[in-house]
Amino acid sequence: MLFLLAAHAGVAAAIPWWQRRLGRAVWIVAALVPLATVVWASTRAAAVLDGGDYQEALSWAPSLGLTIDLRLDALSLLMLWIVAGVGALVLLYCRYYVERDAGRQAALLLAFAGTMAGLVLADNLFVLYVFWELTTVASFLLIEGRGEREEERRAARQALLVTTAGGLVMLLGFIMLGQSAGTYRVSEILADPPRGGTVSAAVVLVLIGAFAKSGQMPLHGWLPAAMVAPTPVSAYLHAAAMVKAGVYLVARLAPALAEVPPWRPMVLAVGLTTMVLAAWRALRATDLKLLLAYGTISELGLLTALLGAGTRTAALAGTVMLLAHAMFKAALFLTVGILDRRTGTRDIRELSGAGRRMPVLCAFAVLAAASMAGLPPLLGFLGKEAALEAFWKGTDIGAHALLGVALVIGSALTVAYAARFVTGAFGGRPNEAVSRAERPAAGFVAPVAVLSAAGLVLGAGYAATAAVATAYADVYPPGPHGPYDLALWHGFTPVLGLSALTLVLGGLVHVRGRKASDVRRLPDVQDAFDRATAALNRLATVVTRHTQVGSLPVYLTVLLATLVLVPGVALAAAAPSLGSPQAWWSPVEPFLAVVVLGAAAAVVATRHRLTGVLLAGAVGYGVAAVFVVRGAPDLALTQFLVETMTLVMVVFVLRKMPPRFSPGRSTARARVLRAAVAGAVGVLVTWFALVAPAARTAPAISAEYAERAPETGAKNIVNAIIVDFRALDTVGEIAVLLVTAIGVMSLVRVRGADERTVSGGPGGMFPTAHWDEPERTWLPGADERPGGERSVLLEVATRLLFPSILLLSLFLLFSGHYHPGGGFSGGLVAGLAFVLRYLVGGRTDLGAAARVPAGVVAGSGLLLAAAVGLLPPAFGGVPLESTLVTLHPPVLGTVEIATSLFFDVGVYLLVVGVVLKLLTGVGVTLRGDGTPADTEREGTPR
Repeated sequence: MLFLLAAHAGVAAAIPWWQRRLGRAVWIVAALVPLATVVWASTRAAAVLDGGDYQEALSWAPSLGLTIDLRLDALSLLMLWIVAGVGALVLLYCRYYVERDAGRQAALLLAFAGTMAGLVLADNLFVLYVFWELTTVASFLLIEGRGEREEERRAARQALLVTTAGGLVMLLGFIMLGQSAGTYRVSEILADPPRGGTVSAAVVLVLIGAFAKSGQMPLHGWLPAAMVAPTPVSAYLHAAAMVKAGVYLVARLAPALAEVPPWRPMVLAVGLTTMVLAAWRALRATDLKLLLAYGTISELGLLTALLGAGTRTAALAGTVMLLAHAMFKAALFLTVGILDRRTGTRDIRELSGAGRRMPVLCAFAVLAAASMAGLPPLLGFLGKEAALEAFWKGTDIGAHALLGVALVIGSALTVAYAARFVTGAFGGRPNEAVSRAERPAAGFVAPVAVLSAAGLVLGAGYAATAAVATAYADVYPPGPHGPYDLALWHGFTPVLGLSALTLVLGGLVHVRGRKASDVRRLPDVQDAFDRATAALNRLATVVTRHTQVGSLPVYLTVLLATLVLVPGVALAAAAPSLGSPQAWWSPVEPFLAVVVLGAAAAVVATRHRLTGVLLAGAVGYGVAAVFVVRGAPDLALTQFLVETMTLVMVVFVLRKMPPRFSPGRSTARARVLRAAVAGAVGVLVTWFALVAPAARTAPAISAEYAERAPETGAKNIVNAIIVDFRALDTVGEIAVLLVTAIGVMSLVRVRGADERTVSGGPGGMFPTAHWDEPERTWLPGADERPGGERSVLLEVATRLLFPSILLLSLFLLFSGHYHPGGGFSGGLVAGLAFVLRYLVGGRTDLGAAARVPAGVVAGSGLLLAAAVGLLPPAFGGVPLESTLVTLHPPVLGTVEIATSLFFDVGVYLLVVGVVLKLLTGVGVTLRGDGTPADTEREGTPR
């Protein structure tokens, strides 16, 4: 299972590149992954349907309970077949439907299939929530597309807001449920269901999240709005997969929580109300996709009621309808896509006679609509009869006949809008638009045919369907009249009469209300959503106007004052002992303290920006000297390098700013307030630094680090901590570093064309160095500054020392496991070498030195670090585990290499890439007049 999820992610990441070579064939490649999932699930079906399960786990941090637990049982097997099977057909359908941006669409659809597979396989509430939100993100990206149309952006935002808000509420419910149960494993909660008031509250929160995801009223508005998405997206996400996530969650937890007081009233009331009202709303729709969208909401309401009722017969009906709905609704959505592509419209007022023009498509669409209406011998008929059996008799759940009446009304309206779909899409004589329409290719219709035929085959061959459905339904005890069995014929029973009644009533409703204007309009929740979001925007504007005043001193004053008041008051209330700290450890420390304090005071007094930056750097260098005195060479080296790099980058920025600070506009009272807050922060930090060592109750962890460092093959404990003991922290930190660099670039870059490859192509960093033009210059970048600002000695020395500095950076990288250094320090040294090349030769010379785009360097580093961390589980280890490898090369003798070295190489590459990326943003040219040097060189790309 873990491999299947990784395959979805890996292939999805590669598809945009493959699409450039494969063209439309990329859809076939994408479909192979869900097809493989179907095959894999089928190989496990026999054991699962016999009552067994299949489990896998990936231990991330077992001591913290961070374990990725996956489990395949009867319910997840059914959902996996639906998600992967329909997904494969939709991907094949896209080969004929999608005309542009195929790589992106295929990658997102396949990624969504993987996240949905992870959701249904998750056996941990937190893992389920992660995949739950990943489906929301994928849905947002698929609905919005490239964001070229306002209606797409609006629909994507609405879907994101509603489902994410529901997901957050659900997460709170998960936490309450897991705490009450003493476990977050779903299988353990099902085996030993918790009870109590907290569980009742958790049930309400979890169901709200499920209702939002599955479009239950009144949280359904996002689903009709999402119909602006391409039809394959609607067929997959909004009919067969994503919207069933909420229904799946209800079915998953119902065996454990159905007896909790709020559960059954909520699922029955919300589900059946949604079924009736949404079906009525579908009768007003003239857009075929909108009709199917409201039909989907209606049927999801039925599924919520059936799978949440907590009885065997209702669960049996729910699983059959779950499968039937995926078949017929996906088929009908794909049918609409073909009609739209061939005729240019999906409005039933403009379609006429498509059945005569496209008879094969019409036949399969009628078959799917018949299953939706519940006609025998189709799969929908089996589900409808089982649902009537469960709700009309009411013996299983002690429900009132009102449930049966609601089900009959909802089923009759379903028949009516199924007939409306068929007659609206295919009825009448061909008009001009339909007559000119080209008949769809066989491959275009094939997915519709497979899905429609599956409803017939699984209905007629109900024994196979029953084997899957009963495997889940048998978790409930049989009713008082014995277990209900699926069959096409139970004799002349009241349920058969009710089924026939729904067909008659539905036919009458269709005949009497053929026009949308004949159907009474219900209140539209979309208006309420629009008013609520508009009010929220107005509130945000008011709050922002009073809090975001555009003054950095104000922001810092508020933040620092909060820091003093909240933790400071708590620290003062505790009144901890300061212990007996030693004043200093070396006679040099007082001198360094004077230097640091003097430089800090001078920063406040200076009025020149450059002077202030240099003095701030002096503070950092003084702290680094303290590290040296205290015997921390690794910290000192890193501090020196970071301060140097910071100084350089800030000076680059200062070149575009006035040399002096702007005259202050603040009042004397404001200056006194800021000084008081700054002094309070200093006191708080000093106080905390003195209290923390005295408050220690457990042994220092440094002793354990020193004891276990030899296990990593390291003699440098600091490096062992960074790349082994706390490697997860390092991954997060380098990811944040890369994201920050990208953010800085987005803020400071004025012209996107400033980044070009060294070879002259688009997407790189620096302009090409024209070495074949000696008549103008003999050093690249020599024309970027006036001659008076250049130093030939510095330029020549830099070019001579550049390889040696890079060699030093590599020495720090590879020796970091045994001596001060490591990937971060080595990367900073290499970055400083490139800074020197930039200073003496500008962007052109830097382009000659760094011939690989900065994004590629940084991205490769992050990818390498992540790959090294994720590789150990493939060999039975845990993520980020380091292994000591001993080699015996013939010349070098015995060589020991820790696999964490490659993790450190990733850190090195990322730091170098970030420095190069920042250089492209903070420095455009070294000319005094600010004119880019490369604009004067005709033919040189910028």
